[in-house]
Amino acid sequence: MKLLEEAKVTGKKGQVDSSDRARSQRAVLIDLDNAAFHCRKIVMEAMAGVLEEKGIALTRHLFIKHFLDAPPSEALEALLNASGKQRLSREKLLAELEEATKAAVLEKAASATPQFSALVKAAQEKGWLVGAVTCLDVETAGRMLEKCGMAAAVNILLSCGTDTEKHFPTSDVWLRLAKQMNITPRRCGVVASCAVLVQAALSCGMRVFATPDDFTSFQDFGGAEAVYEKFDEAAVRNIVEILAGG
Repeated sequence: MKLLEEAKVTGKKGQVDSSDRARSQRAVLIDLDNAAFHCRKIVMEAMAGVLEEKGIALTRHLFIKHFLDAPPSEALEALLNASGKQRLSREKLLAELEEATKAAVLEKAASATPQFSALVKAAQEKGWLVGAVTCLDVETAGRMLEKCGMAAAVNILLSCGTDTEKHFPTSDVWLRLAKQMNITPRRCGVVASCAVLVQAALSCGMRVFATPDDFTSFQDFGGAEAVYEKFDEAAVRNIVEILAGG
């Protein structure tokens, strides 16, 4: 597995080797945090614990409103303003939230979803490459994959970073991942759980499959090849059939 963070390669240098490129007609790109692992609830609960100590109640509604799509610093700023806690140190609190989130994810996201494992296996059987995007740092995300024995199955893991000026991840994240895999965007199938990721991939010309969870089921997934209320074995078969069909 090659690890990419921001614009630099933190694992093996270079691109996917020529043998992989030659045998791989397609690539499956996955929203690691929430399509492969169910991290949203874990992240929300970890953040709520930290914020409670500061006298701030992070409800499900507030988490969705502020933290679902926006960069952490922007989301925290809005939450502090709404809570009347402007005097708290943003930098210190962001660091505390990041530390708590990493610890919680590593402790509680102990295994990937069976559907993720099945999709990766099906992709490998077809000779397709597998890439993943994470909003965590690559070290934490890589450890998650190692714990569930899936690290070797993911060819490239790309971190979009934890903060940007715009809502994230942007289309550039998917394009960079496809470029590193030497696969053209139109030959990539993306599995993602939120509208921001879906729309970003669609804008690149990729084929996209939406797997919303309890936090994102209300979002608009227009343009996706399919939207699965349940990301189950039937969904995996359908994704593979559609991608294999052209």
